[in-house]
Amino acid sequence: GRPQAESTDAVSTFLTRRFGLAGGLAWFGVLLFGVVSEQAKTRMEVRREEVGTVEVKDAPVVALPSGLRYQELRKGGGELAVSKGMLLAANLRVADAATGEVLLDTAGRGRAVAFYYGARPFKGGLCQGVEEGLLTMRNGGKRRLQVPKELGYTEVTELAEGQYERPGRDLVVDVELVRVSIPPS
Repeated sequence: GRPQAESTDAVSTFLTRRFGLAGGLAWFGVLLFGVVSEQAKTRMEVRREEVGTVEVKDAPVVALPSGLRYQELRKGGGELAVSKGMLLAANLRVADAATGEVLLDTAGRGRAVAFYYGARPFKGGLCQGVEEGLLTMRNGGKRRLQVPKELGYTEVTELAEGQYERPGRDLVVDVELVRVSIPPS
């Protein structure tokens, strides 16, 4: 006999065998509609985020009970708020509060830090203060965090490949939330 291609799609196989090429093409149309509508939905979500993102002028500095202080620079317009387990991508600019020495600048190197919110151990320049400062942000938001040393790096931390930071410094962190998404299952 003639060799037949194995199909992993049972619906496509059934429709093609039952209705011939027209059945297979009909199923292809259904799949294509699904892909196109999902892309349109994603573009609409991105547009809503862009429209909802607002630059903030002269925002007050908010002091939290933990000692963390932050100032809103841009209010994010995304629908999803940060919560435990969310997949985030953020640009960080970490500087020593006393000297202004820049310790990490992910935007400058062209690579945002991607991480699961609430995951331990911290990596990629994150610390308890940065995590706390991200909590009420939305996609597209930007904040300046004043992180006390108690919420900063509590041990020697690898900020980037081959670049380590010692504990015990007050930090100023500009954080821009580039992406907030539900983690893949």
